[in-house]
Amino acid sequence: MQSLLDSKREYIDIILDNISIPICTIIYDIFKSKYILPESVYFKTSRKLSSISSFKTEEDIYDSFKLHRFNGTMSELMLNRFNLEIDDTTPINTTIELPNLTAYITKILKKSNNLNINYKEYIDEIIKNKKNVYMIDSGYQGSTQYYLQKAFNLNLNGRYITYKGNLNLNNTNQFM
Repeated sequence: MQSLLDSKREYIDIILDNISIPICTIIYDIFKSKYILPESVYFKTSRKLSSISSFKTEEDIYDSFKLHRFNGTMSELMLNRFNLEIDDTTPINTTIELPNLTAYITKILKKSNNLNINYKEYIDEIIKNKKNVYMIDSGYQGSTQYYLQKAFNLNLNGRYITYKGNLNLNNTNQFM
């Protein structure tokens, strides 16, 4: 939080993701009143939403397993990871082997493209032309920030309650 306080005159806006809203809002409101910080903006996002909207190639899809593994059935994987409904009870454990998604790549990329177009409209409405935006999140890996930056060429500053630090993100760290 100190980095937010140190740069309070430099940043334009604060966005809070929908998962961490309750705790981050409480914490931010305490600091906001004490240090005269700007209002925050509720930003509807999730790792799933930001990741799906970032897929441009088959490689992008498979790369998503580097950050987040999966153990369950193929149907569960397709619904939970790619928001596609299929009927396939084949067991999947991506810590052992990545699934063969060849039959679904076209559908995933089409969904990604459509989502990207719609989500971009929302992002433009919320972030507009702001250049120095801080994303405050409960965090861990910064994957939501990573995918938003990748998909929409955003320059976000991340501040996380917990941050593992394994992604190459600029100006991102833990604040508690």
